[in-house]
Amino acid sequence: MSVDRELLARWRTLVARRDPEAAEGWEDEPSPYFLHSFRPDGAGLEELFVDMPHGEEVLARLRAVFKAGDATSGHAYLVPRKAPLATRAQLRGWAQGYLEALAQIARAVDATGPGALALTEGGLEVEVEVGLAPEETEASEMRTVVYELVTDFGHSLTPASAHGDLLDEPLYCLANDYALAFYVLWPQLAASASATVADPFAPYFELWRHQATLRYASGGVQVYVPARARGGQVGERLTVGAARRRRPRARRGVGGAGGGLGRRPDAAPARREARRAG
Repeated sequence: MSVDRELLARWRTLVARRDPEAAEGWEDEPSPYFLHSFRPDGAGLEELFVDMPHGEEVLARLRAVFKAGDATSGHAYLVPRKAPLATRAQLRGWAQGYLEALAQIARAVDATGPGALALTEGGLEVEVEVGLAPEETEASEMRTVVYELVTDFGHSLTPASAHGDLLDEPLYCLANDYALAFYVLWPQLAASASATVADPFAPYFELWRHQATLRYASGGVQVYVPARARGGQVGERLTVGAARRRRPRARRGVGGAGGGLGRRPDAAPARREARRAG
């Protein structure tokens, strides 16, 4: 898809009114961090979505992200801090729903290997733990599989209009999270996805806004929610994301419930550029 320079110029003018610095350096694409100029509450976002196919649906999801995120903390990314209470059963259900969605994606892209097989066979057990997720010195094999499924699948899809293509990187940079970015943009992406994959990142959004972190282990998944338990419910307080990076294309993570999985595969930017050229 070629660059819509008229749309790019209109967005740049809108952003310049709010934050002149965020409107600098726009050439073939927006500044990757321009959505941060709409913090703390997302007021004014609707101006970006004028004449955008499925714009109202995308806007509703983006507003939900702003509502869930603590945009006043000074953190570089949107970070959910005041999540609603959730039961263990709800958290387990969202995690299972996300695993089922990943299995749909694995089948749609004909993924192979032990990790993809574990997902498609549905043999992973889900456990909910109250407490900080343990630190990981390196990504587990399954976490790497999840990262590749999310990024390869998401970047293989074609947005319904230039709006979606221009939002791809800024949505990622809003919360340092690819799965969350694809959740917001899904109404624009759905038509180009396999009919067997239905809104796959919706369960992920619930995990993210409830401050859950997933840790993949042999044969199962642990859902960690740092919190206080009260009456069978779990209240969360967990900082997710990572420090803001000045070179947004250098390192990438799924972030949030995905755990931050390191670099974007080298093929992803190439696919994105190829999609634009087409």
